[in-house]
Amino acid sequence: QGDQGTIRVFGSSCGVCSHVEFIPPKKDMIGKKDVSQALDIGVDQIMHMTYECAEFERIIRLQDMKTYEKLCDQTKLVVSILEECSK
Repeated sequence: QGDQGTIRVFGSSCGVCSHVEFIPPKKDMIGKKDVSQALDIGVDQIMHMTYECAEFERIIRLQDMKTYEKLCDQTKLVVSILEECSK
């Protein structure tokens, strides 16, 4: 919720949103009829993490060592940050 409006998310589970609404701000409603201006902008997503499986398959199939090494470095960085935080 902010000064530009409200985003309402329904069915959020593991990053998958079955229904999303944007509700513009009502501004000054004194003496005015409250008319809903909700806009359904639903988010259609494939099953959570499917994109990662597809990318892993692509990396293996094409033997994309550059991307493989980049992802390994990113994983090592995340693990080192988590280890430091746990101290």
